[in-house]
Amino acid sequence: MKVAAWDSSEAFRSTLDGTLILEFAIPGKAATKKTGQRIIRCGGFPKILPSVAYLEYEKHCEPYCREAMCGMEPIDYGVALEMTVFLPTFVIGDHVGYAQAIFDILQKHGVVKNDQWLSLVNPADGWIHIDKENPRVELTIRRQKHPLEDFLLSKKIKADEALLKRERKNLLAARCV
Repeated sequence: MKVAAWDSSEAFRSTLDGTLILEFAIPGKAATKKTGQRIIRCGGFPKILPSVAYLEYEKHCEPYCREAMCGMEPIDYGVALEMTVFLPTFVIGDHVGYAQAIFDILQKHGVVKNDQWLSLVNPADGWIHIDKENPRVELTIRRQKHPLEDFLLSKKIKADEALLKRERKNLLAARCV
C-alpha cells in the first residue's frame, strides 16, 4: 500500500489535476451491490436490500479503507478514481455494479465525504482482470477538479459578501448612535 501525503485543506484543493492523493488495494473477491438483491416488506411496503455478498464485502473493506486514510478527514473535493478489479474466476459481474459498490464503500468508510466527487477513470489496460491466486481491487485516487467546486465556491463568495455587507451596515448604525 502506498499513501501520498495530503489533507482536505484549501491548499490541497488548489493542487494540479493528476496529483496522486491515495493509492491502496482491498484484497478479496469484489462484490456488486445489485446482483442478488433481496426484497422485504417493511411496514407493508417493499424495500430493496443489497445482496448478502455485498454486505459482507462492504464490512470486509472497512479496515483497508480506514488504514489507507491514516486518520485523515474524508476527501471533500473532486477526484479521479482509477479502479482495477482482479477476480478469481471468469464469472464476471456487471462493470457498473463493481463501480457503484466501490463508490458506496469509499463513502461509507470515510475515504470520500460524498461519492459525487468521484469520477471513474479507466486504466489503459481495462479494469477487469483475472487473478486466481490474488483477487483484489486496486484503487488510485488523483486530484481532478469537479464542476461542482466552482459552483460551491461562487456560493461561498456570495455568502461571505452578504455577511460583510451586513457587518458594515451594523458598524455604521452603531457609529450613528
